[in-house]
Amino acid sequence: MKVNVCFFPSVHHEHWILFIVDIVARKFIFLDSVYYGESPFHMEVKDLMINNFIKTWEESRLRRMGFRNFGIEYPNMPKQIGRDACGIFVLKWMQTFASRNPLQPQFRMKDVADARVRLAVDILFSNHNTDDDAKRLVKYFRQ
Repeated sequence: MKVNVCFFPSVHHEHWILFIVDIVARKFIFLDSVYYGESPFHMEVKDLMINNFIKTWEESRLRRMGFRNFGIEYPNMPKQIGRDACGIFVLKWMQTFASRNPLQPQFRMKDVADARVRLAVDILFSNHNTDDDAKRLVKYFRQ
């Protein structure tokens, strides 16, 4: 299996971010819906994430990739309002983010409510959900 980009949804101090390793572009990317790249939060997280990734890669005896020479990027992403949407932002970025595509669609705060509903529906009606009673309750709900 050949992978060009690795996504690592991560939580630090009760806040979700997306750490991306773009092997082709040779860079580490941090996506965050609250903090900017030079914030104290990212000064704490950056070395932790990168060093643990490199350590795990090396312990797995995978091919040397020169990770210590990778660039670090903090794209200017849309920010959330409030404190409870960071997980939704991370989930949507995992679905849509392409580091080498400057024209990609942007997930914004106004999209959060719809994304929550869609995620709940996807989970409820997943083939892996064996609770058919719950599915019937929702499917045939009448007010």
